[in-house]
Amino acid sequence: MAFNVEEVARIGRKLYERHRSQLEPAYHGKYVLIDITSEKFFLGDSPQAVYRKAVEAAQKGPYHLMRVGYPGAYRSRRSPDAESRRVVRR
Repeated sequence: MAFNVEEVARIGRKLYERHRSQLEPAYHGKYVLIDITSEKFFLGDSPQAVYRKAVEAAQKGPYHLMRVGYPGAYRSRRSPDAESRRVVRR
């Protein structure tokens, strides 16, 4: 089954919202990786840790990565001249 980036994000966000009330009080600030096919959640202190957990569980994705209690896992910033871009971990 083929997925595009927007579809993965839409489905991942929908799954996150479904479990938000349980996730945010207990895991605020942690990273969550959602396998959108199996609907399994992997929680950890870093993106690398949650990806490792998914690989160890033999999940094949596609995945949606978020930081619990934040709009996303990362935010990007652009300088006023719009020439350079950098990604900052939240």
